[in-house]
Amino acid sequence: MRKVNLGLAFSTRRESIKNELEKARQERDAALAKLKEVEERLAGLNDQIASIKENSKHEAAAERERIAQSTKEEIAKLSAQGQREIESAARTRQRKICNGSPPNKASAWPKRCSSATCVLEDDARLIAAQH
Repeated sequence: MRKVNLGLAFSTRRESIKNELEKARQERDAALAKLKEVEERLAGLNDQIASIKENSKHEAAAERERIAQSTKEEIAKLSAQGQREIESAARTRQRKICNGSPPNKASAWPKRCSSATCVLEDDARLIAAQH
């Protein structure tokens, strides 16, 4: 009877070991597959990082160009506005001169305009008189 029980015990133990080995093989294969997947993802991340860096460089350069262009346009707009204001002030001043109004009460300028145009010399004398 002991021989039968030992044979059955060894047989059961052999099947148990065989099942555990198969289970370990499956787990190893699953781990290797997971490792391969992770390595592929890591390799892809390096490519993604390089791509993101390259895109950010291009976007930064485009943004710098956009800001520079916007600044140039704003400068041009402000310059034109300033020029219009200067011209308007000059026209107003010339109208006052042409109408005989002195630039200030301390000086009396003669009326030297003909047909609504003033001589540029009047502007030069006005500027010189104010300094």
